[in-house]
Amino acid sequence: MGITFTVAKKEFADNLADDTLATNIETWVNTTLGDIDSILAVEIEHKNGFWVITVVYIVQPTVTTLTWTNCTTTGVAPATDTAIDVSRAKSIAIQADSTVSANTATDIDVNVIASLDGTTYDTVSYAEMNIGDAEIKTMLVSPGVKNIKLRLDENASLRADVTVIVKVIE
Repeated sequence: MGITFTVAKKEFADNLADDTLATNIETWVNTTLGDIDSILAVEIEHKNGFWVITVVYIVQPTVTTLTWTNCTTTGVAPATDTAIDVSRAKSIAIQADSTVSANTATDIDVNVIASLDGTTYDTVSYAEMNIGDAEIKTMLVSPGVKNIKLRLDENASLRADVTVIVKVIE
């Protein structure tokens, strides 16, 4: 990713003489954009009394792992019920894994419930997928909501042991 900032000369005048320019720019970018993983390149130009700073940076995806152990019913929250912020997501991938040896369930639904405001969640799944025993399955979920949570349905009263990984790319 890359972004170009135009800032008044005064704002960076002291920093431009400093040996820690990259650190100062990274701090400013983090403050402005939120955390970034690393800056690949910085270009600084002086144009018409302003410093034009182009920063090329990497934002790593946010990865959340959720687990269910011995789930035998429907609408079950994971061991740690987490509202995942996807408000800035460009892409959301969800992978369910029922290859845990203790799993005996053959009809498992992974349900995504969404919230536009971070408070009120769907009562019907925003997205869902079905997996059987010893399966791994990935699906993409459309971005555009504020938060998502996941729920698990074990549909045959067997033992569902499932791990789900949610990868959010901003």
